[in-house]
Amino acid sequence: MVLTQRRSNLNPTFNGLDPARIAGMAGAIALNAAALMLLMVPIAGPPQMPLAEEDPPPPVFIDPKPVEIPPPPP
Repeated sequence: MVLTQRRSNLNPTFNGLDPARIAGMAGAIALNAAALMLLMVPIAGPPQMPLAEEDPPPPVFIDPKPVEIPPPPP
C-alpha cells in the first residue's frame, strides 16, 4: 500500500522506553507548570479597607401594616 508508514529498522535494539527521556520531559513539564503558577500570582494584594471609627447606627425595623381581608360573600 502506498499510504502506509513502515517502521524504521535503523536501531533494532530500541525497546521504546528511555528513562532519561521520560525524566527530562517530566522535568520540563514541571518547570513550565511552576513558571505558569508564578505568572498567575498577583503583584500586589487588594487595598485594605479603612476601619470604622465609630459603631454603626442600630438598624430600624418598620412593622408592616395589617391587611384587612374581606369576608367571603354568603
